[in-house]
Amino acid sequence: MMVELIPALEIGFHNHLVPAPSKFPSWDYPAEWDAYAAQSHREAGFPDPLQPFTPGLFFYRASDITLGNLRKLTASHLEGYFAGDYDLLGLCSFFGGYVLRVDDHNALFPQCCGELSDIIYWKYLAKYGRPAYYQGHPAPQVSFTAEEVVFTCLDDDKPFGMPTQPKIRVNKLALSAAYDQALLELAVFARKVEQVQQELNLPVDNIAHLLVYRNVELPGEQP
Repeated sequence: MMVELIPALEIGFHNHLVPAPSKFPSWDYPAEWDAYAAQSHREAGFPDPLQPFTPGLFFYRASDITLGNLRKLTASHLEGYFAGDYDLLGLCSFFGGYVLRVDDHNALFPQCCGELSDIIYWKYLAKYGRPAYYQGHPAPQVSFTAEEVVFTCLDDDKPFGMPTQPKIRVNKLALSAAYDQALLELAVFARKVEQVQQELNLPVDNIAHLLVYRNVELPGEQP
C-alpha cells in the first residue's frame, strides 16, 4: 500500500467582482469553478496562477505555492492582526490541512475549518495510535486494528466535502512513513514563510510556528 499525506492550503478569496458559478457541487463542474477561482485570485492580487491540487476544489499543494503568492497569502491572513482586531493568540494557522492519498487515489480531503496545524492530529494517528482533537468538520471516526488505521467517514448532519468512501483502511506503517514525509514537505514550506517574514519585515516572532504548526486546541504539542 502506498500512502501519502500531502499538505494543502485552502485559498478561496471570493469577491463581488467575480460572479460565482450557479452549478453545484464544484467538483462536478470543475471547469467553471477553476475558472472562477483563477479570476478571483487575480482580482485579489495574487501575482502568479494557482494550480489546484485537484480540479473543482480550492486546495493547493503547499509545495507548489510560489513565493509571490505566499507573500500575498501571508499579508491577507494577517490583516486582522495588523488592524488590531485580534492579537497573536487569536491567530489561526493557514486554512487547509492534509490530503490522505492511498494508492494514487485522493481518499480524504481536509474538511471545513481545517488548518495546516492539523498536522498534530495526524501525528496522534500515525505515531501514537490514537485520535486527537480535530477541528475540521465533518470529522471521520477513527479506530485501530493491529495493522490498520480505519477512517469511518459517515455524518448524518453534514456530508463530507468531496465524495468519500465510508471506510478508508490504511496500513499503520505506511501512514507513519507518510506522516514523516509530510513533515519534510511542511518544513520546506515553513522556510518559505520565514523568508516572507524577512522580506515584508513583519513584526511577528516565529511566524512559521504561528501560520504552519501552532494548534490552538493542543498548544503544547509539537509535530
